[in-house]
Amino acid sequence: MSVILLSSDEALPFRLEDLGLSPTHLRETLVVGDAAPQEMLKQLEELGVGPNLRDLLVRVYGGHVWQIDVALDCLSEALEAGDEADVLRGPMDSIQNAFALWEGQKGDNGRLVDVLVEVARCGFYPLDKDDALSRVLTKSNVCTFLANGTKEFFIDPGVRLRRSGVMASTQLTRVLIPVVLQQRNLFPARFGVL
Repeated sequence: MSVILLSSDEALPFRLEDLGLSPTHLRETLVVGDAAPQEMLKQLEELGVGPNLRDLLVRVYGGHVWQIDVALDCLSEALEAGDEADVLRGPMDSIQNAFALWEGQKGDNGRLVDVLVEVARCGFYPLDKDDALSRVLTKSNVCTFLANGTKEFFIDPGVRLRRSGVMASTQLTRVLIPVVLQQRNLFPARFGVL
């Protein structure tokens, strides 16, 4: 039997396991997080988004359809209410939630910081699926878990080396990780000050 399963869940392998399904029965997994920037610009133009806003959205969110949709909703609601929009709050909250989940499991914050710094720097960090940190980072939507055989097009093959691990769920997340670490006074001194 062939089944095509589509999901927007960053923790899909863990969710399948929780349902009693073995991800090892999947023949192929492909992670596609973003549309190409040109395709995203074209889609936004077709939706009637002006040139300055669509350029800014693609610069900030890349081609991540969900993040752009959330940002447009936030901007629309703020405009109707005559209020300021905070389009970065959701992704920043995800990173903060990872800390809360990890601390709730009595995890070492130093290890979490080291992993987040590498995810921000390289886009990827090798972790085993059985590592509790893999679940925390995917459950909070900071990262997407990549099994050994998962195909993706975002990480330099020389960095990933076909290993399992986590990659940033969006490029925006990579940019915001150092901001959150600095706000929590956890930004490693070896990288200087932002």
